[in-house]
Amino acid sequence: MDAVMRRKFPRRRLGADLGRAEQVLFEEMEHAAELLQSEEDFGRSSVRHAIHACYSFLHVRGLSGQALKPLLDLILAFESRDRGVLSELFDPRAKRGSVSGRKWSRSLAAAEIKIHAAACMDALMDTGVAKDEAAARVARQTGKWPRFSEGHIKGTTVANWRDELLQRVRDDRERKRFEQRSAMFSQGPRAKERLSEALRIGPVLTGGVRRRGPEKT
Repeated sequence: MDAVMRRKFPRRRLGADLGRAEQVLFEEMEHAAELLQSEEDFGRSSVRHAIHACYSFLHVRGLSGQALKPLLDLILAFESRDRGVLSELFDPRAKRGSVSGRKWSRSLAAAEIKIHAAACMDALMDTGVAKDEAAARVARQTGKWPRFSEGHIKGTTVANWRDELLQRVRDDRERKRFEQRSAMFSQGPRAKERLSEALRIGPVLTGGVRRRGPEKT
């Protein structure tokens, strides 16, 4: 069977010098090994550097974003750790569909839920839906979104998330992501379709478990 037929995800057209990309990978992996000797952090710097090197090489090779998600999950888990948050990926107590008694995870996956929900609410308001109703509609949909937390999301929670993001400084990274996503769901000829899909499936990169829940929007 042709190799192209076996591909499960689309791949980008290659535009880089692959020989050079391989050389860079080898050099970065050697540097990662050196970090084991120079950094006293139990190898974390070395591992992070190696993961980034592999991610960058595979990206240059044309592998799609979805196929690279396992490496991206590792990178985000290390970023969570730097913020003092134990990601579900590294939590030995975390089980599928559970967060070991924690109602809400403070990991980057949880931040993705917040940004997505707030953006959906903001987009609904742009279409003329009242604030309380927009928050309630989003909250109803979150019951089926893929996420680790088993906590119940209320309309007031969604509204508070939106208010909190809007109160952040303009160049805050999460606020920018919120505003960009809200614009995607509320502007352009396909905005209505995108918003409907966003409400139905929720954020796609949380790594959580999809739940049974309401379909009405």
